[in-house]
Amino acid sequence: MQIFNKLFYADVIEDEIIQLERMYQQVQLTPKQLQKLKHTLLKKHTPAPPSILKKHGISIVELLLGVRCPNCGQYHLIRIARKWYCDKCLTYSKVAHQEGIRDYLLIISETITNKECREFLKIECPNLAKRILTRMNLPTTGANKNRLYHRPQNF
Repeated sequence: MQIFNKLFYADVIEDEIIQLERMYQQVQLTPKQLQKLKHTLLKKHTPAPPSILKKHGISIVELLLGVRCPNCGQYHLIRIARKWYCDKCLTYSKVAHQEGIRDYLLIISETITNKECREFLKIECPNLAKRILTRMNLPTTGANKNRLYHRPQNF
């Protein structure tokens, strides 16, 4: 995942520029080189794809929330002893939540916060949401309450 050390997301680019300005206080590029760099950045920029929900006129409130059973497809699995339990088909899963997080990152937003994860999966414990998101090894920006988990490029 070496690419994520070089990748900047739009929401943190200003902070990254400020940090770089502090590190490199001497002028390194001529005005002509800066113009060329500006032109290249604008030319190579690719806008984010439109939201699938907006494209199809679907509201978030219309989505089924919770953890989906990988066996029978029912929602609202419950967490028992570090596993998801489906009271409809009586099966357990350790990773049922991963499909929901993937869906969120592909359909709703390219980033997810702890709070958004809890709301989408219908879980109450912030620590559980943190463990779930951390174990998926998603790239992050920010710290503590400002932490964002990002959708990897190869998702």
